[in-house]
Amino acid sequence: MSMKRAVSILMGVLGVKALAAAGVGNLGERLEQAKQTEFFRWFQLEEVGRTARVIHFKPSGKKFHDLVTLNLSLDPKGRLVGAELVLSRSFVDSGRDGMFARDIAKSFVAVATTAQERSAVADLIAEIEHPPANQSTPLIVSAHRPAPKLPAQPTPGFQVFLGRRQACQQGPLKLENRDVNGVPSLVIDR
Repeated sequence: MSMKRAVSILMGVLGVKALAAAGVGNLGERLEQAKQTEFFRWFQLEEVGRTARVIHFKPSGKKFHDLVTLNLSLDPKGRLVGAELVLSRSFVDSGRDGMFARDIAKSFVAVATTAQERSAVADLIAEIEHPPANQSTPLIVSAHRPAPKLPAQPTPGFQVFLGRRQACQQGPLKLENRDVNGVPSLVIDR
């Protein structure tokens, strides 16, 4: 095991994000930058609290407010070092509203990664946005681009998204199904 990996694991056990690598994908290096992204504007995310150096956001709309939480972690200098999206499993699995859960999940995966990292999660983004035809769920699609070619077998991340697998690491993201404050949830962590 490399020294860098060992330090990363130790920091994770201690609950500390890597301080040297500030900035989270396209969210930027500072909280102010993240708040200016299309991701924040589109999903109308507003701050609902702080715990130490973690800022908690929820959609301002009442319908999804209790189903979605975005947690952004800052280092001691106020730089963005981590992002975590928490979606209620009932929201992800909803036949009627699941398309909205898919929309914020695929958007988070895209914004929480850099263009270079996105190749490791491109299939996951496509699977979330355009689930396989055997799923009878509504889709939000763009008329200006064709549906992407999906992998022959679901990626590990998509299996976690579907609730068929407990956890996995896909590229720079960790996806996990777990209880968050007593609520079965899908957690996507960067």
